Order: sequence, then structure tokens, then C-alpha cells
Amino acid sequence: MKELSNNLNISDIKMQMCDDNQERHNLDSPNKIIRWINYKFQEQIKKHKKQRENGLPLYRCIDLSNCIISTSYNNGEPSLTNLCDIIYENENVKLLDCFINNGYGNKYYHEVLEKFVCKNSLIYAAFFHMTKFHKDVDFEGTKFKGHASFGRCLFQNGAWFQKAKFSGNFAFDGCTFEGSTYFPNAEFDVRQINFTDSIFRGVFIARNLTIIDDQTNDNHAFKSYITFAGAEFHKEFDFSNNNIARDISFGGTKFYEKCSFEKCNFRNNAIFDETEINGNLLFTLILDDNERKEINWNTINNISFNRASIFGRIDFENCRIAKLNMNFTVIKAGGIFRIYESHVTYLDFTSLNNNGVLMLEDNQNNLEEITLKSAINTGVIEIERTVIQKINDRISARLLKDSALKNGNTIDALEYRKAEMKLYKNDENLQEKRGSTFLLWLNEKSNEHGTNWIRGVKFTFICWIGFYLLFLIISRIDDIIAFQTHRDIAWTFLKDVSNGVGYLWSLDFLGTLSIWINKFVFSGVWWMIILKIIQLALGTIVYCLGKIAIAYGIYQTIVAFRKYGK
Repeated sequence: MKELSNNLNISDIKMQMCDDNQERHNLDSPNKIIRWINYKFQEQIKKHKKQRENGLPLYRCIDLSNCIISTSYNNGEPSLTNLCDIIYENENVKLLDCFINNGYGNKYYHEVLEKFVCKNSLIYAAFFHMTKFHKDVDFEGTKFKGHASFGRCLFQNGAWFQKAKFSGNFAFDGCTFEGSTYFPNAEFDVRQINFTDSIFRGVFIARNLTIIDDQTNDNHAFKSYITFAGAEFHKEFDFSNNNIARDISFGGTKFYEKCSFEKCNFRNNAIFDETEINGNLLFTLILDDNERKEINWNTINNISFNRASIFGRIDFENCRIAKLNMNFTVIKAGGIFRIYESHVTYLDFTSLNNNGVLMLEDNQNNLEEITLKSAINTGVIEIERTVIQKINDRISARLLKDSALKNGNTIDALEYRKAEMKLYKNDENLQEKRGSTFLLWLNEKSNEHGTNWIRGVKFTFICWIGFYLLFLIISRIDDIIAFQTHRDIAWTFLKDVSNGVGYLWSLDFLGTLSIWINKFVFSGVWWMIILKIIQLALGTIVYCLGKIAIAYGIYQTIVAFRKYGK
């Protein structure tokens, strides 16, 4: 260690080598901290002497940069840095005029009147809670070891924590940030990152965070999480380029301006329940030309907006989402919820109240499953170039169909109607209604509920061939039993086939049928007469059913063929 100048009685303040191979001033008591602040004040006065002679105001700040800071020791090791201890010591020595001690019971225990600069320092278990900072606060590159408690503080100007490192505990709950707040490139080796009920009136930047994942120890008493529950963001909120492997909660938070989650992965649960969104939440992936050569996604495991109120808009672009919940969410008039070029495994819009716009756009075949049970739609649901692989229930299919018709999208409406009919056929309440079940089955097989004219042609052709062959067998059963010569049967068959074309198209089917009936001769023994009657009855029934089936098939083909003209 080397001693500093004896000026202003700081000779006992030594330089100490730290673990990062940097030397810092060791301020290991409240008294040393007070004297060091005063020393820095005097240095600033000397530095700005010429400016004062020119009438410029004195620039002064509390400078604790490049220091090791603590106010208490435990077992010979620094353990605590309490702002209370520093201010109480200043009241004893009466050396500084930059602190105000309001005492316990007040909204703010202390006030710091000057700019507070503490760059590249090491602070042991910092307790700065319930403090009013009148000017800027700058902790760039500082290591908070053991604790960083700023609960219920007021930052009246900017707060800089870029590249700061936090370990142990982290608490910024109930704070008010009147100016800009910066945490870019900060490192967190803590289990709980707490911004509960904090108010951010300026921009909040927290890009490129390093969060050490300690989730692997499942037996730990405290679960790892990040929480902004109940917070308010009045200006831009930037949480981009972060990889979050623990739960993160924005429950009850209010967003008033742009909020960016660009290139942000949520590997666990992202909770936006009961939020109020007045600005724009953007989950996106902006790629350069080289990155676009490969498939890239914002990865989101489970994200929820349950009971949220959307006055502004939420956009998901180039995201891979396992599950997205919006139960009892309200999209207000003028609000927008949009998913674009994304892959979503499950969308749960149960009890959604949509008065605005819900858009699913350019997702191709990447929307696997959706439910809209108990949802209300008085706004617009716009689905473009997106195929929903699975619709869970008839209510969801019906709502999508009605929404498509409302938008004039008859093409997609037919697809949703087809899904609705299929789900209706499997409805448990319908199983006892055999007739309805059969009609739905027949409608599906004949033209897929009005969407497939090719199936209608096939259905008509099968009915024609099937019923006519069955009619031929019944009408010629006596010839077959009599074992006519091969030549006679072949000739008769050729004539019957030629008559079959007429069976397909002839409208005078009763006349044709009567010609066949008139050929019957009821004579002989009694059992032969009974067989003739049975043959006549079966032939007539098959003939008529065939004509009905063919007419139905032709009608279904026309209906499906005209689906785009409706």
C-alpha cells in the first residue's frame, strides 16, 4: 500500500489492491468517507478556481470513484455501507454541507444535495434506501457486493448504473426516477431483481444485461425472478438484447410510451397480467442481411397478458412462442394486438373482449392451436396469410367465421365453417341426435361443408356407379340364377351400361322405372311370386335412392364450386 498526500488529513487513507488487479482508495469507516468527500470538494474548488473568477458557478460533486467503501466490519472483513452512518458522522464532525438528515418517520430519511459520482468502486452491502437524490447519481462500473438497497428512493435527475455489477440482493422497490435511468451492460448475480411499484418518468434503458442463472438449485428457499410489478413507465422502456432464464413479472405495470423487447428471449415465464398498455410493446427481431440467411426467432416460452387493458398496441414479430395467454383481456377501441411472421404453439384467448383490432398476419402454417372460448368480439379480427392448424372448440371456430364474414373474407369464413361443422359433429350434446349427426357426416363427405367441389364430383360419381350396379344386380338376379350363356349376359350388360348414362342424367326417371316394372310377370308357384315382389321392392328403392343421391351430389358440387362467388 502507498500513502496519499497529508493534505486535509487523509494520510490514513490507503490504496488497496482488489481482486480485479486494480488499486482503489480504502474508505473503511464513515469518518474516512466524510474526509475523502471533503478532500475531493477542495480539489474541485482548486480545479474550477479560474471558472469562478469568470463568474461561472462552482461545479461540485460527491466523488467516491475508484474506492473501496464500507462503514462496518464483521470478523475483520468489510460487511456494510450504510448511508445513515455516513450522515450521522457528518453531523458530529460538521465537515460537509451536502447531506440533510430528516430522521426516521419521514418520507425520505436523508437527502443528498450534490451530484453523487461513484464510478468503478467496490461497495459492501450498500443501504441507501429512502433517500432523496437532488442531482445525478452515477455508479458506472461499480461493484455492489452483498446488497444494493435503494428502496423507496427519489432520483430527481438521471441515474446511471451502466456496467455495474450486483451480487447478493438487489432492491429498487418503490423508487421514483424523475430523469433517465440507465442499466445497460449491468451484471446481476442475484436471485431477486426487484423494481416493484417503481415509477420511471424518464427513459429506462436496460439493454445487454448479464444475468447469472442460479435457477439450477431447486432446493433454494428463494426462487429466482425479476419483477417490475406495479411499476409505471412514462417514457421509453428498452429491454432489448437480453436472455432471461428466470420468471419475469410486469404484473399491474402501466406502459405509456414505446417499450422495446428487441432480440429478447424469455426462457421461462413472462407475466404481463393486469397491465395497462397505453403505448406500444414491441417484441421483435431486427436482423441485418447476414442474419436473415438463417432462421432466427425471439424465443418466448410462456407469456401472459391475463386481465390486461390494451389502449395502445402489442406487436410480436419473428417470435417463437410456446404459449400465449390472454384470458379476460380487454383490447380497447383503438387498441391493436398483432402477431406477425411468428411461430406460436398455443394461443389462449379465453374470455377475450376485443373492441379493437386483433391481427394474425403472415404467420403461414406456424400457428398451431387456438381457443377463443367465451370471447366477445365487437371489433376486428383480421387473419391474413395465416393457417390455424387446430381450433379447439366450435365456439372458437364460429367466432372466427363470423369475424371473417364481418370483414368480407368469405374464403376464410368457409374454412372456419368447415372446422365449426366438424367440431359440432363431435359435440357430446349432438350424439343423441342421430339424424343431425348423419347429415353432418354426409355434408362432410360430399363437399367438406361447401369447400371442396372435387369431392362433390367424386361423391356423385361413386353414388352413380354404386347405386346403378346394385340396381343391375337386383334387376338381373334371376338371369344370374338361371345361368344364362356368357354371350347373353355380356350383351345384356352392355345394354345396361348404356342405360346407366341415362340413369345419371335422365330427369324422367319414373318413366324409365315404370318400363322396368312392367316387365315383371307374377306367375308360377307362390314362393316365386314372393321373391318377385321382394325383387321389385328392392330394385325400386335402390333406383330411387340412387337418383336422390346423384341429385344431392350434383347440388353439393355446384355449392362448393361457387364458394368464391358467395
